[in-house]
Amino acid sequence: FRRVLFRSVSQTASSEIAFSVGMKIVGSTLDADGERSLSLLTRTSLARTSSAAGEPYSPTASLTLDVKGSQFLVNRILLANDEGQEIAMVVLRSMEGFRQTQKRLNRIVLAIGGMASFAGVLLAFFVARSLTSPLEALAAGVTAVGTGDYRVTMPVSGASEIRALSRSIESMRA
Repeated sequence: FRRVLFRSVSQTASSEIAFSVGMKIVGSTLDADGERSLSLLTRTSLARTSSAAGEPYSPTASLTLDVKGSQFLVNRILLANDEGQEIAMVVLRSMEGFRQTQKRLNRIVLAIGGMASFAGVLLAFFVARSLTSPLEALAAGVTAVGTGDYRVTMPVSGASEIRALSRSIESMRA
């Protein structure tokens, strides 16, 4: 009956669970290796002397437990403190879901970064082209006037400085 109850709570929490009295694991959804690992972790890291019932135990750093190559994030919730014996539920959340989410987010960030870089290069190309095109046309016009071809027209587009220079060359030519 206890195993069915533990499995039911485990499915509701989408996690593996264990119940402890004091430092002893009294039941869990873990296999024997998992219970041994959790028991060792409970004795070394989850022990504490005073707490309030219903309060999740959170040490300064998140605790993780490795069971046969699978990592779990461990959270201990004190259910009762009966005459110095703490009764607690330990919830073990698989880190695999977190890792999959992290990989997916990394791919999204990489794709966004790649698209932003491509857009930046494209924008830089068009800005540079809009600045150099009128200068190239002005240089060609000045070269033509220098060789005696006065029929060439100076560019009237571009930045205000380029237009002013074009007007000045036009006035010299006239």
